[in-house]
Amino acid sequence: MEYAFIIALIVICVLAYLLSTQKKAGRVQAEKQQQLLNDYQRRVDEQQQLLNDYRSLEKNFENVGQGYEQALLAFDKLEEVRTQTGALKDTVDELQQAVAAGDADRLAAVTGRLSGLVDSLSTRVSQ
Repeated sequence: MEYAFIIALIVICVLAYLLSTQKKAGRVQAEKQQQLLNDYQRRVDEQQQLLNDYRSLEKNFENVGQGYEQALLAFDKLEEVRTQTGALKDTVDELQQAVAAGDADRLAAVTGRLSGLVDSLSTRVSQ
């Protein structure tokens, strides 16, 4: 009977050791899985931040493109106004010459042209 008791005690000790080892291995595995999950979440967060940065840059690029386009349109409008202003100055000079010469026909033609240029220029500037 003593041998049976000793054998039962040894079996219980071995089972306790195996159970302890299994619990330890399970805990280590759980820690590894948690670490993997944390690493994966960190990578997902980094990817999301990169995506947000890319979208922000894309929006900024679109805004810069629109600003550049508006600047080009404004420059074209300015050039057009400059051209019309130059034509207006030439017409005013011609009008002064017609007044100085006393040429009524020429004066009427230049005045009509001057009126058209002023209307065109005022329309262009108001846009």
